[in-house]
Amino acid sequence: KKADLDKWIRRGERVLLKTHFGHYGATHYLRPIYLWKLVGLVTKAGGIPAVAETCGLGLDRSDPYSPTTLPGYIQTASHNGFSLSSLGAPIVMLDGYWGTETVPVEVNGKFIKVAHTAMGLCDFHKVLVIARFKGHEDMGFGGALKQLGVGCVGKQGKAEIHYGKGNFYVKAPENCNQCLKCLKACPPRCISIVNGKPVIDEERCITCFHCSGVCHHGKEKEQKVFGIRKFPEADEQVIRMIENAVGVVKLVGEDNLFYFNFAIDIGPACDCANFARPAIV
Repeated sequence: KKADLDKWIRRGERVLLKTHFGHYGATHYLRPIYLWKLVGLVTKAGGIPAVAETCGLGLDRSDPYSPTTLPGYIQTASHNGFSLSSLGAPIVMLDGYWGTETVPVEVNGKFIKVAHTAMGLCDFHKVLVIARFKGHEDMGFGGALKQLGVGCVGKQGKAEIHYGKGNFYVKAPENCNQCLKCLKACPPRCISIVNGKPVIDEERCITCFHCSGVCHHGKEKEQKVFGIRKFPEADEQVIRMIENAVGVVKLVGEDNLFYFNFAIDIGPACDCANFARPAIV
């Protein structure tokens, strides 16, 4: 009642409820019943609701529950109780099948100059950001700002938080056996084979980690063909996340965003963890 969504939502407007479906093996994600209630409030106000997420980094074709693709994450969402029947609204993936469909938004931040926001955001009049307050091993505790800066950007935006632009490279080209899986899995087609070794066009690379995910050496750390030169410090990652969030707000419009933070089952691990830890609160 205090949210007064009836005055914020106009009849016939498409309203997005952005949340996190949790990963396979997790238990502390926001329960679907809370989304069901909010979907009902949106519908009552005359809005047309949809519940959404974005894909995770990398590409894992061996795991049917992998959140790195649209079908994998929808499978996980269903396993965790999120579906059309349980929510009363359809589920959409804002950044497409591979998580690479984005809209560039200029932010001119300290680290991020262009935020690669999820393209699906453009189709909605209003966005409800539904967050569960929780921790993260790199970026500390947070809620709505994480949903904006991480959850509303594509893989390129997520990678620029955790790894930074230009830090992905061919670490051990001598381990390549020319299976060509990385070429087929690369969305911008920025990998080529030169003299039997993979070469990345770093200007076109979006650091989606698809190549590393499909590489036959991808599971053995000492044998990995692809790698990261350096990782930003935790404090820098937080700043990068906020700069991404600025881009999302610019794209959607400040007046078109509304926030719900749930301070329940607060634990040290993010919803993206594929395991459960005891809740702190």
